[in-house]
Amino acid sequence: MLVLRMASSYDITVTVYIDDEPVDLYGPDLGTMLQAARQRLAPMRRIVVEVELDGRRLDLSALASEQKSVLGDQSELRLVTTDSHALVLSILRQIRDELQTVRQEQTDAAELLQQDQQLQAVQYMASALDKWQQIQHAIGQATELIGIDLHTLSLGETSVDVVINGMIGQLKTLRGLLAGGDTVALADALFYEWPKTVDQWNQLLNAVIDAVNLVPKPRSEGSE
Repeated sequence: MLVLRMASSYDITVTVYIDDEPVDLYGPDLGTMLQAARQRLAPMRRIVVEVELDGRRLDLSALASEQKSVLGDQSELRLVTTDSHALVLSILRQIRDELQTVRQEQTDAAELLQQDQQLQAVQYMASALDKWQQIQHAIGQATELIGIDLHTLSLGETSVDVVINGMIGQLKTLRGLLAGGDTVALADALFYEWPKTVDQWNQLLNAVIDAVNLVPKPRSEGSE
């Protein structure tokens, strides 16, 4: 049984379940309890992905606002965890799938521009631009979660920083063409330049996945 005990002067007892296993934990507030659970789970490379307090599932907003909330006597806290390694790999594979959606949206936008259907083209472009920002953010979060310094990775002789900064520069150029109404140059960029960018980011994702797979698995609890 996974048991956490936190020495304190508080009399309130909160029953905590981690993945349905009972855990004894003492503390003044929700934030303290969650931090104690995270510290215990960290060596096992497990993270809390769901928090339920007295039958109420807490979303991100509720978690942020209730960190200092004093828990009532006999409150029940349930935590669901997952393996951080598996979670990161799942996120990265989802990003890789998202890249293919971006590729198609960029192609659709270019074709619509050539057909002088600018309104529809802009809708596809707006979706693709938004996805690029989400992809960059998600990769950064995923590597941070597993403890990989993204900036130390490279694609052959090209550093990841160069790849990221290159994409940021291309996005800026794309927005400039869009704002300037240069549909010919915009369509050309989407047809001939951005597919290469998608290919490069696919390579980046594969490099990150390889790096994640090289991260040593944690020892099971109690092993020497």
